[in-house]
Amino acid sequence: MTRRIWVAYFPAYLRPVRSLALALAAVALLAPSPSAASAAPRIGIADSDSSTFADPNWPGLGVRLGRAVVPYDVALTRPVAGTPAGNRRLELDAWVANAQRAGVEPMVAFQASLGPNQAAPSPTRYRRAIRAFLGTYPTVRTLAPWNEPNFRSGGTNPLVHKPRLAASYYRVLRGACARCTVAAGELAGIPGNRYLASYRRALGSLHPRLWTVHVHADANHFQDGSDTSAPATRFFLGQIRGRSKIWIDEVGAYYRDEDGRVWGDASQAQTASFILGLGALSRRIARIYYYNLSNECSDPARCAVQDRGLVAPKPFDVSPGASIGYDLAGRMRAAYAVIANRGPVTRPTG
Repeated sequence: MTRRIWVAYFPAYLRPVRSLALALAAVALLAPSPSAASAAPRIGIADSDSSTFADPNWPGLGVRLGRAVVPYDVALTRPVAGTPAGNRRLELDAWVANAQRAGVEPMVAFQASLGPNQAAPSPTRYRRAIRAFLGTYPTVRTLAPWNEPNFRSGGTNPLVHKPRLAASYYRVLRGACARCTVAAGELAGIPGNRYLASYRRALGSLHPRLWTVHVHADANHFQDGSDTSAPATRFFLGQIRGRSKIWIDEVGAYYRDEDGRVWGDASQAQTASFILGLGALSRRIARIYYYNLSNECSDPARCAVQDRGLVAPKPFDVSPGASIGYDLAGRMRAAYAVIANRGPVTRPTG
C-alpha cells in the first residue's frame, strides 16, 4: 500500500517563493513509484538529539538511518552530568540506546573534545579514544573520522589548516576497526576548496570506497534562488572519481535561517524536494541524511538560531501546539511529508 503523509499549511507563515513552491502548497505530496524509489538514495536523519528516535513523529518517516556528531574522546569521558563533556556522553548513551530500540543503523562522526583540551589530537591519542569508543559502543560500526575538518565553525575547528592530520585520522579509524564502515572526508561543501585535494594526497595509495560530504550550500542557494545547479555536490562528484560511493550525510532546508528570516512551509518543502533530487546527479550518491528532525527549542539564547527541522521546535516549557513566535510547537511541517513520501523530487538544473 502506498503511504501518504498529509500536512496542513499555515498561510500566516508563508513567504513569497517560486511557482513550484506554490504548487506544493496546493497539492498532496505523493510517494514516488516503486521503480523510482528503487534507484533513489537511502534516506537518513542527521540529528544528535537522543529524543529523535523516541519522537512520536519518527515512525512516520520510514527512516532506518541516523547520524550523530560527538567529541572524539566521548568514550574516555565519565557519564556524569554537570560538564559539557559529561552531559554529551550521557546524551550519546541515550542516543545509541534509542537508535537500537528503533531499529536504526547509527552513524557517528567525531569532532573536537568538549574537555579542557580542544586542540586536534595526535594520531596516537585519537587511536586511544577510538579504541575506547569501539569497546563502549559495539552497536555503532558506521563511522566518519572528523566532522567538517575543512570548515572553520566559530573559529573552533582545529583541523581547518591540517588536511594531512585529518587524513591520518581516517587511516587510524580504518586500522582500528576492519569490520566497520569507515567514510573518508566528512567535508563541508565548498566548491573549489583545495582541502579535498590535499587530503587525498595525504592518503597516498589509499583509495577510500566511501566518502561523506555536506552540501548545505546547495540547499541554501536553491532556496534563495541564486543557484539551482547544486555546485557543491557536482564539485565532489568531479573530484572523487571512480567507483567510490558518496553519502551526503548532512543537508537541510531552512524554515528559519540564522538571520531570523522565516522561509515558511512552501519554501522549505520545495527545497526538501530539491535535496531528494541531488541523488539524480549520480548513482554513486547512495545515501542522503536530512538535517534534522527537530531542534527541540525555539529560544536562540538556548539553541541554534537556524531551524531546518521537519518538525517545529517543542521547548520543554511550551505546550504542544502553542505559539513559539514563528510557528506552533511540535507542528509537523510540509517538508516532513516530502521526506516521508520520498517525493516529489526536484532535480538540479544544468
